[in-house]
Amino acid sequence: MFCSPPLVAQILPLVLEATADPDKHARESACFALGQIGEHCQPEIMRYQADILPVVFQVLGDERQSVQGIACYVLETFSDHLTIETVLPVLGELTGRLLQLSQCPRLSIREMALSALSSTAAAAEGHFAPYANNVVGVLAQLLQLVEERF
Repeated sequence: MFCSPPLVAQILPLVLEATADPDKHARESACFALGQIGEHCQPEIMRYQADILPVVFQVLGDERQSVQGIACYVLETFSDHLTIETVLPVLGELTGRLLQLSQCPRLSIREMALSALSSTAAAAEGHFAPYANNVVGVLAQLLQLVEERF
């Protein structure tokens, strides 16, 4: 996929706006598109990380679990390339939201939330240390689960 800066600049506002669409399918599709852009339009897309991260953060709180899961995927695709300056202002709240999602009844959402949390921790580097105890507590609970995956 070729992602020229003008093309990214043209498409991104439309995708970001669609993440707040009243239709659940539109929100899911917009989140998935944002994840694909994040995955395949590197490094051009990172110019917009300050615009993208707050939108992804909002979508993590969507009422639909499917949208929440896709938002975790989006966050994970961007986290590998986020700067500390971008992630630090939202690190505490973002960690809290991902920890909440890691308690979701759906195993797939828990897995995606923990994967996004891992990527966020890597992006934050040593600044993640104050949140480590809470994360370890959640991981300890999850390691004791014995449910089967279908």
